[in-house]
Amino acid sequence: MKICIIDDNLDILELLKSILKITGNDVFVSDNGKDGLSLILNEEFDLIILDIMMPEFSGIDVVRSLENRGKLKDNHILFLTASSVLDSDLQEWMDKGVKTCLRKPVEIEEIFEHISEVRMA
Repeated sequence: MKICIIDDNLDILELLKSILKITGNDVFVSDNGKDGLSLILNEEFDLIILDIMMPEFSGIDVVRSLENRGKLKDNHILFLTASSVLDSDLQEWMDKGVKTCLRKPVEIEEIFEHISEVRMA
């Protein structure tokens, strides 16, 4: 499976990258939203794991950019957040095409469950 991880927390980024590579996935990473958006626009991914809260260009900015280009529903996006984003705001993005939202700290099993769902889709 080809996975893109976009998160400004380098510890989370490296941990997820290592675990997902060990389990046989092709993993691309970015530590900021602008470079992550560029990856998404230039590659096709089976899954995008996207942190919502990042400085300068957030996960919401990435999703808005994809939506404005008509590419949001083309991508399977899993939001990760440690912030106090309202459930109603998350639901709005899910209604537009974001597939799932997991709140940090997240158990790796939850991510593996979501990867299994993507593989079966």
